[in-house]
Amino acid sequence: DDTGSIKVLVGTYHETSSPVPTYNEEFLFHLKLSKHSTFVFETKTGYEYGVFLPSTGLTIQNRHFDKGEFIELDRNGGMLTLYNPTEDEADI
Repeated sequence: DDTGSIKVLVGTYHETSSPVPTYNEEFLFHLKLSKHSTFVFETKTGYEYGVFLPSTGLTIQNRHFDKGEFIELDRNGGMLTLYNPTEDEADI
């Protein structure tokens, strides 16, 4: 679809796995989110999640963050929603 792309750098996302062997449940993704697109990801309770925004701002859980920010998210689990409100592709 045209919402963007995901590259699995470490770990697994659905049926896509990184060629780098891992021995725990860590993962690292590079997302490219098209303009005005949303990415939803289910998080697990107790895991640490963070998002870095190198190129553009982004809305995470209905809160706006600016380019250059690193956002540490809670460990409560649930659905994580990333939305690109800009006219540009977002690197995440």
